[in-house]
Amino acid sequence: MAGRSPHRTRARLEIILLTARRPEGELGTELLRARESFVGQAQLLATALGSPYPEEGGRIVVAFAEGLTYDGVTRPGPDTTDRAALRQMLERVLLTLAR
Repeated sequence: MAGRSPHRTRARLEIILLTARRPEGELGTELLRARESFVGQAQLLATALGSPYPEEGGRIVVAFAEGLTYDGVTRPGPDTTDRAALRQMLERVLLTLAR
């Protein structure tokens, strides 16, 4: 998931970790707002797929994607940077949520 710019992705993760320790301030507020936007979009997707728990499902999808990003930065490999493989993994998670 680090893709072609692993250094940029590492920098983003460093900023996210820093703001998690000190969430007050403009940057922390903006990052929280952006994350909640992603969660909201994932919840809509979970709802559209018929998930009985779309709120939880949306958070799971975002946490899963964040985990793949972390994994791709700390342990790069074709299974974490390949877009087709990533899409397949996310589809599996989403289909599981619809059950």
